Amino acid sequence: MLTYSAKSFDELATPLSRNKILLLIEIADPNRAEQIDLYSLILGGLGIDGTPGNVAEDFLDLGYLVAETEISERNRNICLGVVDSFRQSRIQDIAKAYLFIDEQLVEHSRDGLPSMFDLVAQLPASCYRLK
Repeated sequence: MLTYSAKSFDELATPLSRNKILLLIEIADPNRAEQIDLYSLILGGLGIDGTPGNVAEDFLDLGYLVAETEISERNRNICLGVVDSFRQSRIQDIAKAYLFIDEQLVEHSRDGLPSMFDLVAQLPASCYRLK
């Protein structure tokens, strides 16, 4: 006999992050993700654009990428930066990022917050030009 229950995405994924940091990236629109400029932007945000092997190709084919690491403040901050890169207006509808730490959904890219990348792009060049 099957027992049915409705579960949210984070309820399904949180147990996978027990005693570690889990960064989960989902391709939401595979057709648009295949566009080379957008795919390069996605891979660059992950820091895997130069990764040997088929990780980048498998990510596009399978639709999900998982990164795991031990819990530390440094690793948390790195992963928060990755999540922020997926808030960029150019890719926010194409790929989603979720950060779980020790069975808690800590942050995700679909929270409506602006990306720091987009905010910096709106600044006049004189604000960040070196003198």
